[in-house]
Amino acid sequence: MSKEALDQFIQKVTDDEQLHARIGEEMDINAFITLGAEQGCEFSAEDLAKSAELSDEELDRVTGGSPDLTHVRQVFAGENLVNESRQIYEDPGYYLALAQYNELDSVRELKVGKSLTFPPLDR
Repeated sequence: MSKEALDQFIQKVTDDEQLHARIGEEMDINAFITLGAEQGCEFSAEDLAKSAELSDEELDRVTGGSPDLTHVRQVFAGENLVNESRQIYEDPGYYLALAQYNELDSVRELKVGKSLTFPPLDR
């Protein structure tokens, strides 16, 4: 429906631990959209793609904001492992380890809609 509905859903996810836990499960885009609709927030895959560039603050609210936690994220058009590594771990150098962990054939071509798992960092 709109960016406003997506923003409303993100706020619901932020405020509701059980809903947040459901997002953490491997979920494709259609299931994510369906879950939003169940919560009264109707948005489309296009709305998701337009909002894929979250601010650091928004990303921290939704994911928990820590490289010490496991994150699962959906791949959107134009994304790459280097940038994803930079967003989650604040270091682009983990992209090869991410490719290996996610058993990817290529670090250059990510399949749109694929779920990528970002494991916690070993310190």
